[in-house]
This record gives sequence, structure tokens and C-alpha cells, in this order.
Amino acid sequence: AKCTSTSKFPAVMTIQDWNGMNEYEMARACMLADGGYVAFAADIYGVDTPKATMQDWIASSRSHGSNATKYMGKIHGAFTKLCWSTILWTRPSWP
Repeated sequence: AKCTSTSKFPAVMTIQDWNGMNEYEMARACMLADGGYVAFAADIYGVDTPKATMQDWIASSRSHGSNATKYMGKIHGAFTKLCWSTILWTRPSWP
């Protein structure tokens, strides 16, 4: 089935591990999408972050690991972006 504003689906957000967004995270998002979810792969470090070497990964990881406010702010921003999608199914209300 295809997600549209009239045919909504539940969502799952994936976040990369310490070495940034790579094919592993994207493959997991595709697996979730194949399972009927809206899959959102959040690149918390950002698309312009160097990631060619292990030293790049370490620098990005340290930058975010040493600043929880920055890290959680980016996660919250990604989640907010996902929540504004018009193709998500939301539970009507909690009991």
C-alpha cells in the first residue's frame, strides 16, 4: 500500500549509531517501510558532517556525546519533523 494523506500508516524513526548515517541505518529504514511503516531515518550529525574516516566519526560522536542538549535537541527536531507528516496514523486517544 502507498502512504497518502487519506491512507495513513504508523511511523518509526531510526537514529544512527556513533559512526553516523550509513547504509546499515538506511537498510533498516527500508525494512521498516517494507513492513508497512513510515520509516524516517534521522541523520543527527547532519549531511555536511565529514564521515570519510574513523577520526571523522570519533569527532562527530564526541561533539554530540559531550553535549546532551545539542544531541537531544537534534533528535527532538527530527521527531517533530516526522510528526508534522500528513501520512501518519495516530492513535485517537489514550484511555
